[in-house]
Amino acid sequence: MIGIDEEAPSVALVTHDGQVIDLGAPGQHLVVFFIEDAASVRSANTAGDFNDWLSGFRQLGVQVVGVGIDRPAMIGTFASSYDLRYPLVSDVDRTVCLAFGVVGTRRGRPRPATFMIDRSGLVKRVFPDVSPYGHAKDVLAEAEALWGGY
Repeated sequence: MIGIDEEAPSVALVTHDGQVIDLGAPGQHLVVFFIEDAASVRSANTAGDFNDWLSGFRQLGVQVVGVGIDRPAMIGTFASSYDLRYPLVSDVDRTVCLAFGVVGTRRGRPRPATFMIDRSGLVKRVFPDVSPYGHAKDVLAEAEALWGGY
């Protein structure tokens, strides 16, 4: 798993709504979190938790991005089913998961993890093996401490 003060992998992501985000040079602060499976309750809770706290991230100028290994159509359905207001990315070939070092042993699914990346592309915080409940609030508190003044 990549660590603090390492460069985020330079991977260009195309989100479910057509945005392109380069994790290695984002130009803005990012919170990137990985979900196991778009059909799981755990993933729905994690995604919903970030949705609930999204206005706080936006006030800090932080872009939230979710990554899952399901097909793009499934990721899009997941996003619309839960009315998510931030982009999700399909990583079917696991390029992003492998680059971040989050591929787990359970059928190659990503371990739930969250990374905070500054606007220059450096990883500033890593949350490995996160709980789906209350995690986004903890990440928001870290974002406020790191980037409260932009």
